[in-house]
Amino acid sequence: MSLKKQVYFCKTFMNSKFFDLNIISQTSTESITIDWIDVQGVRSNFVIGPDHSPLVSIVANGSKLIYKKHGTNFIHEIIVSSGGIFRVENNIATVLLDS
Repeated sequence: MSLKKQVYFCKTFMNSKFFDLNIISQTSTESITIDWIDVQGVRSNFVIGPDHSPLVSIVANGSKLIYKKHGTNFIHEIIVSSGGIFRVENNIATVLLDS
């Protein structure tokens, strides 16, 4: 790949300022465009931003998902009562909640 094509690829695909979050529970599904998300796993928490490498993690019972909705200055919080699974890949984060 030529240098010009590599630079174009980086500008087009690697500098996203936001990404999508899908929150899926037994009763509803919500899609949100966010700037970042803080996830509490079983042993520690971690922050995911745009262009993060692929990751799968268990979400701890009683933990919080904290995220910043794109285009706002508000921080949102979701209490995860029964745990779940978090996955991020290709600028799409998905949370599967047990309840």
